[in-house]
This record gives sequence, C-alpha cells and structure tokens, in this order.
Amino acid sequence: MRSIARKRVIQELASRISSDLPKLAKKRPKTQNETKEYTWAVGQFWEKYRREKGSGWELRPENGGTKGHYLVDFILFDKAYGPRIACESEWGPGWRGVVWDFEKLAGVKSDIKVMIHECRSEELLDRLKDAISGNALISPSEAFLIIGFEGEKSQAHWWIPDRNGPFAIREIDFQLLPD
Repeated sequence: MRSIARKRVIQELASRISSDLPKLAKKRPKTQNETKEYTWAVGQFWEKYRREKGSGWELRPENGGTKGHYLVDFILFDKAYGPRIACESEWGPGWRGVVWDFEKLAGVKSDIKVMIHECRSEELLDRLKDAISGNALISPSEAFLIIGFEGEKSQAHWWIPDRNGPFAIREIDFQLLPD
C-alpha cells in the first residue's frame, strides 16, 4: 500500500471539511461558547469519514472524540496500513495554540496531517513554517493541510515535501487551495 498524500486527495478533503464543518456545527445545540460546536463538529466529520472508508478504518479516539485523545485530537487508522490522517483543531483568535498543535502534528506519523483553526493572524503561515522547518522526520510520503475558518468561510493551504527533512523556512511552500 502507498501513501494517500496526493494533491487530489488533499483537495477533496479540504473541500469536504470546508463544506461540512459549518453544517455539522449548526446541528449541535448552542452553548455559550461557539468553539465547542466546532470542536464537536470536527469529531463528527472524522467519524462520518471513517464510516465511508469502511470496516478497515478506525478512528481514535472512538466515538468522534468523546473519550479524550492522545497526542493529537484525532487519528484515522487503516488497519492494513497504519495512520492515514492525523488532525488537530484549535478554536480561538490567537496563533500560539495553533502553532503548539501544529508542532504536535509534525511529530506524528500519518499520510496527511490536518490542522483546522480559527486564527486570524496574518503571520500564522510564517509561524507554522518556522515551527516545522528543522524537523528531520518530515518526508515526501506525507502532506500538510491547513484550513482556517472565519465563521462559515474557510481558506485552505497545503504542502507536500519534495524530499526528506529538515527544511529551511524558505523551502516550505504552503500553497493556497482554490475554493
């Protein structure tokens, strides 16, 4: 089996996340903090995605995130392969929590590493590049997908390394995915 870290898969995943998360969040009964709706929605999205993939795929933590997590918020496993998708989500306007979570993603083995956030900082992508630039474990068999939400609108960036790490900051090229 080979990695699923390909542009077509990343584009499809970004499109589905961008479309489905706001809809799923609206299904959650309102709380005082809207971020809880989106946190719940991320778990529901991955549970739905796992079911579509079939019995060979598992989601950790089970039940769409209701049982706590280890290292990252969610990991989808292909029983015949290993970790396919790892996901972190951070809801809040600041960049520090996003960078912290992104560093965790860089250290997890998976084909696609997904960072979903609400940060509105113009400097976020530069900070994410800086956070992973010296990581020697990054390889061309994995990809990074970063999706930023502002309300129901989203913007996605992606990068597939062309060689094994480490990388200089200037070599990390998060590209904008078209809507």
